This record gives sequence, structure tokens and C-alpha cells, in this order.
Amino acid sequence: MTETQIAPTTDFDEAVAADVASEWLRSFAEAIDSASTAALEDLFTETASWRDFMAISWDVSNRIGRAELVERLADWAARAGAEGFQLTPEQDPVVFEGDKVQAFFDFTTEERVDRGYALLVSEEGRFRCQMLETQADGLQLQQHQVADQLL
Repeated sequence: MTETQIAPTTDFDEAVAADVASEWLRSFAEAIDSASTAALEDLFTETASWRDFMAISWDVSNRIGRAELVERLADWAARAGAEGFQLTPEQDPVVFEGDKVQAFFDFTTEERVDRGYALLVSEEGRFRCQMLETQADGLQLQQHQVADQLL
């Protein structure tokens, strides 16, 4: 099991936010890759929410609560072939309200180029995700494959 970044007690700045975001995203990618629901559960708060805008599925969906979110995320991510998780170079992680981190990341699925956002909060001395949003940003399919998916 991977260790999530320990919540800092002082000097919480952009450099620390970048470390927190990077470590959380690395742990998230490992949990997705291994399809470990236990590892995913450890990365989210009990009341976490996930909004997916056609990144993981060809649908718009919303999940509230860690149990429902983790079950659906593990299943869909495996089927979609989610991989290549990395912090986006276009937006550095941001310190939010003094003790939260907003992390922006990119990833791909077999059919799409995707973007993500995670709001990371300190809980029990570690950072966990309170809100996850994923969205399709582009397609990796050939034109005939897109038509087949939409029919």
C-alpha cells in the first residue's frame, strides 16, 4: 500500500501543495492500475464526490460517498484503460483556503484524452480527496470508431 502525503502543520505553500498533489496523484494512479479498491478507499474522504463528464464512461455521472465512488471508479477505470496520470503543466497545484490543495491533472483512456481535478483536504493527518472531477478533453479514436461508439 502506498503512503499518502502527510498533512503539513506549518509553511503550507505552493511547493508543499505541489508535493501533496504529486504524491496523491501517484498513489491514485497506482490504485487505478492495480484495481485496488482498498487503496482507492484510502485516498478519499467518507463524503467524497466524483463527477465524470464522459472521461471514464460515455456518460455524465455523479457519485457521492466513498463506497459508491470507489466501486464505480475501480470498475469503469479498468474497462476504460485509464492511464498516464500526471499533473498538468498548464496549471500548478493551488493552496486553497490555507490548508487545502487543488490539483489539476491529465490522463488518457483507450478512447479519450482526459483532464481531472481533485480537491485534497487534510484528514487524520493525511491528504485525501474530497471532490474528484474528470472530463473528456479530446478523442483518440479514428473517425469510424467514433461513429460506432455514438450509434
